Amino acid sequence: VAPPPQCDISAGSWVYDRSYPLYRASDCPLVEQGFRCQDNGRPDSSYTKWRWKPSQCHIPSFHAARMLQLLRGRRIAFVGDSMGRTQWESLVCMLLTAVADKSSVWEVNNRTITKREPYLAFHFAMHKVTVEYHRSPFLVQESPPPKHAPRRVRSILRLDQLEASRTRWADADVLVFNSGHWWNPSKTRQVGCYFYVGNTLRLGMKLEAAYQAALNTWARWVDSLVDTNKTRVLFRSLEPSHWEQPNASSLAAPSSIPQLALNRILHRVVQGMNKSVGVLNITTLSHSRSDAHVGRWSPGQPPLDCSHWCLPGVPDTWNQLLYATLL
Repeated sequence: VAPPPQCDISAGSWVYDRSYPLYRASDCPLVEQGFRCQDNGRPDSSYTKWRWKPSQCHIPSFHAARMLQLLRGRRIAFVGDSMGRTQWESLVCMLLTAVADKSSVWEVNNRTITKREPYLAFHFAMHKVTVEYHRSPFLVQESPPPKHAPRRVRSILRLDQLEASRTRWADADVLVFNSGHWWNPSKTRQVGCYFYVGNTLRLGMKLEAAYQAALNTWARWVDSLVDTNKTRVLFRSLEPSHWEQPNASSLAAPSSIPQLALNRILHRVVQGMNKSVGVLNITTLSHSRSDAHVGRWSPGQPPLDCSHWCLPGVPDTWNQLLYATLL
């Protein structure tokens, strides 16, 4: 049974559950090696044992066979950055638990999952379900700099143009967007990426203003071109990083959440839309899970990663909430 519409499923607490995780990375070969924390030497599994319990209502347990039936003959597409790719990998693994013949599931272009691959999709032949990932960290079009731009400008984000890849995912039956992880100085100004509106280079534009402009462009596209009677549209809220407390293991509630400023913009934009669009609010529940990041548990000698998540792990909960929302 789906939760009542007035229920805020993002408000609640984490409950230890020995029946978790919902799958094992060893049973899901598509999980990227960088997210296989236990295979990469992490000695504990406690971070995989927590189940989200809303305080105001009950949400159904994830049922892979039922979700495959729900999606039969349809396409579900995740559009966004590497956090969206992690959620996509998680959902494919969760759905695979209901498939006896694993050979009936394949990547449609026989591609290997990498962080630079622009399009990946797994097809579940028995149910005619395709689960897609489209790489679009900013959602808007990134382009070479205009003529006569200052030398420090190496690329631009056209804040009034949705990314050209939209033609690939525009007619999916379920669209799950995310964007936010790349909206920071290290991914923009510090690498020579600046904002462009109309025919004007906006060198001094603040990140929050640029983020709102990009989301307004996305919202106009949905309002004008997406038939929400056919396509269910969701935007997942920002996932938190934990660089300020990389070794924390507490599940205590956060004292502050830096992502809230961008989330406020997201909610404001969605509330102003004409079409029905849902927000999958995962920020607060994820912020209390600093124990579940990749950290130092990735291959070789990589830098500490306090942004991405181990699989299985927290992104599975995002998909449980997605499942509850789609019921």
